[in-house]
Amino acid sequence: AAELYGYPLRKSGCLSTVQHELVFDPVATLASACAILVHQMKQVLLIWDSSHSCVGQLFSRQWWSQYEEYQEMYRRTRQFLRDKTVTDDDFLELCKLRRGAATYSLPALLDLP
Repeated sequence: AAELYGYPLRKSGCLSTVQHELVFDPVATLASACAILVHQMKQVLLIWDSSHSCVGQLFSRQWWSQYEEYQEMYRRTRQFLRDKTVTDDDFLELCKLRRGAATYSLPALLDLP
């Protein structure tokens, strides 16, 4: 998300530092936690024993805490992006340009986690 949208939006001046952090910091934090979780799941699957293996313990309190923080910021971030696309033509145009090189739009990226 940051590589595709974050850096260009910040560099162009379409987002202030605070706005950039609002949109991209929660995504980066959760993406990092999810990457660790996926790695741990792969390790469990490599030695899977249906009578003893389980994955529930991989979802730590820290992981759930990060996920809950993301969920708390999600609505605020989505509303900010809706407002920004209505009020800032430069932001909208840059998002459209970046969307051409991306699989997902910026708002759709927020839905992935």
